[in-house]
Amino acid sequence: MRVTPLLLLLTAACGGNIADSSYDKAADDTDVSGDTAGGDDSSSTDDSTATDDSTATDDSSSTDDSSSTDDSSSTDDSGDDTSDPGDDTPETTDYREAGPWAVTVTTGSEVMDADCTLSYSVFAPTDGTDNGHVMLAHGFSRTAANVADWAGHLASWGYVVVTPELCFSSLFDADHPRNAENMVTLADAVWGADEVTYVGHSAGGLSAVLAAGADPNALGAVGLDAVDSNTTDGLLAASSIGLPLYGLFGESGLCNSNNNGVTMLDAAPNSRDLRVPGADHCDFESPSDDICGFLCAGSGSAYTDEEIGLTVRGMTTAFVAWQTGDDAGGEAWWEIGGDWYSYLNAYGIIQEI
Repeated sequence: MRVTPLLLLLTAACGGNIADSSYDKAADDTDVSGDTAGGDDSSSTDDSTATDDSTATDDSSSTDDSSSTDDSSSTDDSGDDTSDPGDDTPETTDYREAGPWAVTVTTGSEVMDADCTLSYSVFAPTDGTDNGHVMLAHGFSRTAANVADWAGHLASWGYVVVTPELCFSSLFDADHPRNAENMVTLADAVWGADEVTYVGHSAGGLSAVLAAGADPNALGAVGLDAVDSNTTDGLLAASSIGLPLYGLFGESGLCNSNNNGVTMLDAAPNSRDLRVPGADHCDFESPSDDICGFLCAGSGSAYTDEEIGLTVRGMTTAFVAWQTGDDAGGEAWWEIGGDWYSYLNAYGIIQEI
């Protein structure tokens, strides 16, 4: 289960600073606040775990879910066109924007075994809305804080998101199958037999895939520049997982094990993977730090970090909305002919691998 020290050190820096902006949409204005009441009774609340408290939720930013998908829109799989499509933005829900719900963060912990007490944060709509459940895993040698922005964004759309501090994700103690088992156990402890969608960055994407295969309540998994282990745990498991296993990938490099996560997902019978051209491994977590930027930054992209970040947010949220049954229109972000797929593909910011 161990990978080479160089790769581990590089992957340990996986992350990138995704600022809030858009090529034609408003920035993510999710309001995330700590909560000292109404959270997990078994846990203490840490107000410092909230994401950027300076942002405010725009409750008026609701979109028109009733608008139809234009399946006739053309698809350019070349990814070479980086011209702004401008006024052709689809009229259906724009999941790049912050949703209408304010978000509260609580914390908790759950004993897994003698070797692991799993700490976690829960991002949830402040008013108690529960449109579905998401277990969101950080990358190798990272922390739950490195996916807090994604969690806050998903919660702003009405989903309850748990971000665990994986016990076996360090340089000297990496065990991705055990992380997956712990994620399943935690999902059961928090939500019981309710359905859950697994999401993960880097090695957390591998654990998300393994967890989806092991959890009878799983709806599917999406990997964010997911990385398989050097013992190919994900590849070996994927062929027997019939659930949707989707992924977004950056450019091939050392920090994402030369895109070995693509091979992992492609082994699954119900998989889909797309590339965000020019994105590096750091672009698939948020917030990130300078260590990743130094070790894992790419050579440049035609797209800004803001554009890439919005795309990752939108695609991930659309997948969750689709799989939970909250919005069947989420499929239009992922499938050829869908209005959002066609729009983003025409802009060149997503393309087939």
